[in-house]
This record gives sequence, structure tokens and C-alpha cells, in this order.
Amino acid sequence: MLRSVIPTLKTLGGKTIQYPSYKDHLEDRIQAIALCCLIIPMIVGAVCLLIKYFLQESIILIEPTEKTKPFSPQLPSSVLLLREQPFTEPYYPLLLTSGAENLPGISKEFVEDFLNHISEEFLGKKSSSIFTIFTNSNDNTLYVRKDNVIHPLKKVLEQIDWKNLEILNGPLSEEKTESYLEKSLLFSRLQNPLDTLDSPLNKKEAFLHLYTSHGFYSIVNTLIRTGTLHQGRLFYASQQINDDFARNSPEIISKLAKEVVFVSLVMAESLNNLGEKYLESGNVTRFAYLPQLILDTMVKGALITERGFLSTSAAGGGFAGGGPCDELSFRVRYIIKSKYGKHVNEFSALKENEVLFRPFTQFKIKNRSGDERSGFRIEMEEV
Repeated sequence: MLRSVIPTLKTLGGKTIQYPSYKDHLEDRIQAIALCCLIIPMIVGAVCLLIKYFLQESIILIEPTEKTKPFSPQLPSSVLLLREQPFTEPYYPLLLTSGAENLPGISKEFVEDFLNHISEEFLGKKSSSIFTIFTNSNDNTLYVRKDNVIHPLKKVLEQIDWKNLEILNGPLSEEKTESYLEKSLLFSRLQNPLDTLDSPLNKKEAFLHLYTSHGFYSIVNTLIRTGTLHQGRLFYASQQINDDFARNSPEIISKLAKEVVFVSLVMAESLNNLGEKYLESGNVTRFAYLPQLILDTMVKGALITERGFLSTSAAGGGFAGGGPCDELSFRVRYIIKSKYGKHVNEFSALKENEVLFRPFTQFKIKNRSGDERSGFRIEMEEV
């Protein structure tokens, strides 16, 4: 108060001491507050940027919640990169059918002619039959046409004897490979597929390697399970082929569907022909999430058919099969007694101690335990 009333005093030496007035104090405070208003947001912004940076750098270390986390083994980064491709596993890990019994209207001769056509189409012979595959624009369902006879591709695949295939009639020789590559759309980007370092075709059991690399398992299984082509980027195909595929070019759809069928048949034949040292006769596992619709059918004594190639893991592994992760789906651990599953780790791009079953393998459910809260355990035996 004294300073505001007597702003100046004379010292004994005659010098003047100037005290700041109340107005000066107020101006200083306003300036300090204004400075804080400018500096504090800058500091907060910088801290937020740092937090965001470190969170992005460490995101792979964050454990997902129980609701979003499927069963999954800890895979090395190289495997994770291979998994992270445009194609994804179909919605249901297991699609069930009543079996592969003959259906009215699809003759044995039609199926045999179709298989011969596929073999001749890609192995250099002149095809004696004319088959086309076309799609229904409403739901992308694929149909096989010969002359005026039309059948859904999905139903035709059910009639194939996947246990006794003779597409290659022997190993995939260099001559057969070169013949295939002349017709291939899947490898149209590679000028020299047999010499290109990252090409599956210079690997042992080339088509099994292709199946496990760059998400190709998804396009194969989607075709066999649902009779449709799963949209996505074809990793080894040219940009033109990918563009034509994206716009559903009828010619490309027909050729591509035939090639995926051919690759699937060769893969199954390769599995059948792998020697006894690759045979797994013990228990294998698979982890997945199942929707209630599928889970309700999986009861003790039920006989189920897996339409596509089924990947599992032998002892020491835990193959994660994916599936929908939501409040309507439940965790399932499959314990499968294998009879004819084959070890493919030697040929796989993904080292998961994998045991692979050919399409349309049947399993019988021996036991089911667990509940919705803790997850289910389903024990099955290959038929």
C-alpha cells in the first residue's frame, strides 16, 4: 500500500528509488499469463507427438483384448510379414457339408471331362473339350459351362475324387512347369519364374510353397469352399492382370478360375504322393473362433467335411485359423487325430510345424467340452 501511495523516495545519497506502480504490476501479470497461454499448448502438443510416436513404435508389443485376440502362436517378424497380405482367411475356419456324395444332374463324365480339360489346358496338350467358367454378377458365384450344360463350380468340385488325383502323373518336371507358365496368369509379372529368387516355382514342391506364401492359401480355399474368387491383389501377376481381375473381366475370370483349380488339384496330388516320412499319425491342433451357427452343429458323433485345405500344427505348434472375433463367436481348440495329414514344413514359406489335410477330408467329432466363457475343446478323428 505504501508503494502505491508514495511511488518514489529520496535516499540519503540523493538518488531516487522508483517503485513499480500497481498498474505496472498488473501489466506484468497479463504479459506472463499471455506467455503461458502460448507456451503451454506448445509443450502439450510436443508431448502428444512424442507419446504418439512411441506408441506407434511399440504397437506390436501391446497385448490385444480377449474380445479381439484370436489364438495365435508367437511368430517371427518374417512370418508376420508374409501373413500380412491382401488375401485373408475366409470368414468361417470350417465350412461344413453333408459330404461329397453325387448330386443329381452332374454326371461322372462331365467331371472327368472337366479334369481332363484343366490338365490339358496347363500341361501343353490340345484340349479336346471346351469348358468356360463364368460368374454370376449378383453374388460372384462361379459356374462351369460345356456346350449347353451348366453346373456351379462348387458342386463340380464336390464330385472330384481328391484322394486319387492324376493331373501330373508324376513329379512336376521342368517341361511341365514351362508348359504351365506359358498359360499362367498368376505368374505373368515374372519374366523368368524359374530363375527369379522369390518365385515359389524354383522351390521344392512348388505349389505347396505357393499356397503358404503371400496369402495365396486364401484364394485357393475360397474357391474350393464357396465357389467364388476372392478379390485381392495377385502377388506375382502383372498389373494389367490385376486391373482386369478387379473389374471382373469375363475372360480373365474364366482363365484365373481354371488356373486356381489346376493349382489346387496339383497341390492335393502332391500331398497324396508325399512319402511315408511326411505322414502324421498322431494328434494335431488348430485354434480358431467359431460363430454360434457353426458351433451348434459340432456335437459328439457328428461327421463333418472340411471343403478346403485344412492347416494344423503338430506337437510344439499352434496353428491359428482365424475366424470372426466378436461377441457372437467363441474360442475353439481343435484336437485332431490325424491319419493322412502330411507335414509340409519343409516346403512351406511359414515355419509353423504345419500338417496339411487335402480338401474334402472328413472328420468325426469324438468329444466336445468347455463353455462359452472359457472356450471350447473339440476332439476329432480323421475318417
